Amino acid sequence: MSLHVVTQLGFVKVKGGGGQRQVPIAYEVHERGLATHIPQGTSCESACAFLFFAGTSRSANGRLGVHQIASSSNELAEGQQALGDIFHALEEWGVPSTVFVDMMNTPATRIHYYFLPTWRTSEY
Repeated sequence: MSLHVVTQLGFVKVKGGGGQRQVPIAYEVHERGLATHIPQGTSCESACAFLFFAGTSRSANGRLGVHQIASSSNELAEGQQALGDIFHALEEWGVPSTVFVDMMNTPATRIHYYFLPTWRTSEY
C-alpha cells in the first residue's frame, strides 16, 4: 500500500466565484498546512485568491487577481458580514492590508492583478 500526501495546491486558470463560500475551503487548506502556487502563464482570480492566501507558504509565477465581493442581493448587512469573515481570514493568514485596499478599490466587474515574477509569503 502506498500513501500519497498532497502538500501543495497549484492553480491553473482558476477564475474563482462565490468568495464567501470559498472561505471555509480556504481554512481547510490552511489547517492542512498546504503550500499554494500559481504557475507561470496561469492566473488565480477572485475567490481563488482566498485559496491562494490560505497557503502556509505561497509562491506565484503567474497572475494573482482580487476585486470587491459581489452579491446577487444588494443587502448591506449580508455584504458586511461577508467582508468581516473574509478580512478576518486574510488577517489571520498574514495577508497585508494593502491587499484589502486593492480589493475594496476594484469593482466586482474588474480584477486588480499582481504581476510579480516570484511572489513569496514574505512579500505579501
